[in-house]
Amino acid sequence: MYVPWNFHEPQPGQYEFSGDRDVEHFIQLAHELGLLVILRPGPYICAEWDMGGLPAWLLEKQSIVLRSSDPDYLVAVDKWLAVLLPKMKPLLYQNGGPIITVQVENEYGSYFACDYDYLRFLVHRFRYHLGNDVILFTTDGASEKMLKCGTLQDLYATVDFGTGNNITQAFLVQRKFEPKGPLINSEFYTGWLDHWGKPHSTVKTKTLATSLYNLLARGANVNLYMFIGGTNFAYWNGANTPYEPQPTSYDYDAPLSEAGDLTKKYFALREVIQMVGPSNSQRAGLLGGLL
Repeated sequence: MYVPWNFHEPQPGQYEFSGDRDVEHFIQLAHELGLLVILRPGPYICAEWDMGGLPAWLLEKQSIVLRSSDPDYLVAVDKWLAVLLPKMKPLLYQNGGPIITVQVENEYGSYFACDYDYLRFLVHRFRYHLGNDVILFTTDGASEKMLKCGTLQDLYATVDFGTGNNITQAFLVQRKFEPKGPLINSEFYTGWLDHWGKPHSTVKTKTLATSLYNLLARGANVNLYMFIGGTNFAYWNGANTPYEPQPTSYDYDAPLSEAGDLTKKYFALREVIQMVGPSNSQRAGLLGGLL
């Protein structure tokens, strides 16, 4: 679950957490429905959201270097985390809530800065506000180059990849940076994002189901990205480089469509999970081992 900073602090020091910005209520609702939450508060979240979730007002300082240990950037990040993270602490799994893990930054190894001091700063602030027992992790593409700059000691390194990747090779890369612990594909792509002027992106149902089966059969932990398609209203949609803007739709060819409809993918993945996935008792044991 991403938390876009610019959605909650449109102007410096002006915080909005009501209505569709009520992140605490959203997480509590997930808890009531029996869902576990992977919290991804950034501060950078992803390219598919306007400016990666970073507030545009940061750019008023012309010399600022985003996603780095630039002092001006860190001051703003520190203030934001001091507002958001205390709201999240009571919702952690160990405090009776649904949040089982918290991601630090997002695919930082893909960014040019490779600033370990920045990551250390984030880890310090996350632990200060959330406690030392919180499980912090990173997500990066399954390549040594990306994990080299995206990981840090005391952060559990995970990889993300879709159906086109070699599963064995991807997890060998994870093992090089994280020798022990569970194999985790923290973003298993069920489809792909769309760009203006290009056809709707799709991934074949059989291809996706086969890939998920192979992942689960290896005992890997998998987070489906996306499980349900969505909509980025009010021009919050982002863009990739070279400039490829996303439309408002974030359907993603997901198992549950943007309209909330059950698709063929949904039923195919359900069959795979029923066949290979752990029972409820096994899931509880796996979670206990992770925590």
